[in-house]
Formats: sequence, structure tokens, C-alpha cells
Amino acid sequence: MITQGQCLPLFRRNKLFAGLNDATIIECAKQFTLVHACRRQTVYRQGDPCKQVYCLLQGSVRLSRLAEDGSEFTTGIVGHSDIFGEGALFDDEAFLSTATALSDGIVAVCSAERVRSLVRRYPALSINIAQHFREEQHRALDRLELLSNKPVRERLLAVLRELALQCDVGDAQDGKYELKLTHVEVASLVGSTRETVSSELSKLVRAGLIAKRGRKIFVDLAAHVAA
Repeated sequence: MITQGQCLPLFRRNKLFAGLNDATIIECAKQFTLVHACRRQTVYRQGDPCKQVYCLLQGSVRLSRLAEDGSEFTTGIVGHSDIFGEGALFDDEAFLSTATALSDGIVAVCSAERVRSLVRRYPALSINIAQHFREEQHRALDRLELLSNKPVRERLLAVLRELALQCDVGDAQDGKYELKLTHVEVASLVGSTRETVSSELSKLVRAGLIAKRGRKIFVDLAAHVAA
């Protein structure tokens, strides 16, 4: 069983604890429970009571919502240093999305009440939470601009690059980052159809901007910068 002490480097890089010294991080980590999430495991469901805050220490998590017609769409991907479920800090009654692990990973879980207590004790946490919301707002605005003004190819390249930047270093193979998403999930992020995304992905493979091995998609960030 992995302990908080062994996870110190992972806690240290999480956005919630940015800028805190190790002694403070260790004290905060004592309030969190470590959960090993397996690929495709549901962390929480849309509509579940919203009472806990989650720090992703390792792996990646997909956030999705059910529309009124029963269709599911991806609202975002949580990277290995991100916070999610933070609505619990503001007395949200229920989660507005479903969180599903895209790969095996480690999630640190803490009750919203305890996190609020930590914020009162360590005010720097409130700055980190505010910074997290600022980044999320910018990310949402950037994606809205993409969906409004850019052709599918540009939207796809931007989303693939964003996802690769959120990957854990361990996901890199020969300089390429594996994206653990289906074509349907990528299409919902891009705002297009699976068929169109599949066609555009094939074109990107031929252009040398991505690689595919079976159903797996690999992104070369260096190639994207050059593009």
C-alpha cells in the first residue's frame, strides 16, 4: 500500500499544493485518502452528492455529461496534476459531470469540509484554488473560440496538443504521448462527429503529426510545434 510520504513528489506537483514547503504538504496530505483508480473506473457520477474534493496525483480522468436526450459528451480531461470535484467547496449539491479514469492512476480524496479547514490554516491554498479556476476559465474560453471559428483540422490539432500536455511523463513512448481516448471521445471535445474525426486523424497520420497503433493515438509535441 503506497503512503502519503511515498507520494510526496506527486502531491508536490499537484496544483493545489503549488509553492508550499514539504512540511506543509505533508500536513495537508494527512487529510487525504489515497485511492487507486483503474482504467475505466468511475470516480463519481453526475448527480452523486458533491461532498469531496479530488487531487489527481497520477494518470488522467475524463469528465463527461449526459444531455437531456441521453447522449454523453466529454467536457474535459483532468491531467495528472489537476484538481477536480472542486464544486464541493462551494456547497454544490450534486456533481455536474461524471469522472472516469482513463488510465490506472492515483487519486487523493478529501472531504470539502476538511479542505476548507486547510484553506483557513494555509491561506496559500486559496490562491492555488483561485489560480485553478482562472486556468479552467481560460481553457474553456479557448475551446469556445476553437469551436466557433476554426475548421475541424485546427480544432483537432489544438485539442490533441492540449491532451498531450496533460499526459503523465510515463505515457511518453519514443517522444510521443499516448492519448487514452476513443474517436468518439475526441469528437465530443472537438465538436464534430466520429466519422469526421476518424478521417482527419488519418490525414494527420499521413502528415506525420500523429501516430496510430491499432486504436491507440500518439501525439508528438515536437511535430506539433513545427506545424
